[in-house]
Amino acid sequence: MTADHPYTSCFHRLKVIMASGDKLVVPEDWIDGVTPKGNAWVGDGRQRYELQLSAEALPMEGDSQAMGGVIERRILERLRAFGASGQVDDAKLSRTHGSVLIEVVTDDPRAPAVRTYNWVRLVREGGELLEFGFHLLVLHELWERPETLALIDLFGQQIRNVAFPQDEPEGLGLSRLRAIHPFGFLTLRVPARWRDERDAESGEWFCGEDETDTGTLWIDYDVFQGNFDARGPERLVQKLGDAVAWRSPGEGWRRVGFQTFTEEAAVTLRFRRWFVIDWTAERAVMVTLTLVLQAAWDGDREFEALVAAMEREAATLAIGPLPG
Repeated sequence: MTADHPYTSCFHRLKVIMASGDKLVVPEDWIDGVTPKGNAWVGDGRQRYELQLSAEALPMEGDSQAMGGVIERRILERLRAFGASGQVDDAKLSRTHGSVLIEVVTDDPRAPAVRTYNWVRLVREGGELLEFGFHLLVLHELWERPETLALIDLFGQQIRNVAFPQDEPEGLGLSRLRAIHPFGFLTLRVPARWRDERDAESGEWFCGEDETDTGTLWIDYDVFQGNFDARGPERLVQKLGDAVAWRSPGEGWRRVGFQTFTEEAAVTLRFRRWFVIDWTAERAVMVTLTLVLQAAWDGDREFEALVAAMEREAATLAIGPLPG
């Protein structure tokens, strides 16, 4: 487990990327692309390992009993398709987070050099059946290696944790997130209803609405040049003082800290601020994410979930090459 994601591997250094609009943890040296069918893929670039991602939404009609029949028919359709693709051993069916997960290993005669571990998750959302798939293609001679088993475990954990939208009571809709790219090199998700743009006056990145009834998120960063060792720029940590609580250092060169404070304005405002320090041997960058909510909203279900979501986004913040 590291500061920027909850997954571990004995054989692979890991990184966080964006794939199909969501975050995915993959080996550090993997690259990504798009298949001829338009699906995202990530792999080692040597055609030894490749993970293809697929997503589909199928319309559903009728009452809950009829919808259950649609799901059962879709499971049978997928199992028949896998059988035609050279299914190896029995399929695994399980339930996870209110959805059905199918796991099947196949040897497709159209690609005799590889064996594929397939995961397909099915979940009902409103009048649609959502289907999300991971398909890990592995050269046959690598199948029994511990490194391969570690990849199967890594991606199996992640597809179980994919956060499908669920039917929920009417509210502000803050749980529906979209990816944004502040300053062109950061990637995180915020409520889909928020707009985001650089604020001309402050220079910070603004996420929110003209009315502040759903809160606001402000994003800024600082860059420090120098020679940094594996202990990182601890002077930054010390400068921020005891008001910031820091996660224990994990693998890699990243630290994540958090503080909260209150200010009295026309209404009482609660500030929650995350500091993400990321560094290499030549530079350090400190990103600040400041979520501003009314103190009166403390304990509200939707806003508590928003705070938890921003906590996760801070922990998994993707930081690309710096501008300039």
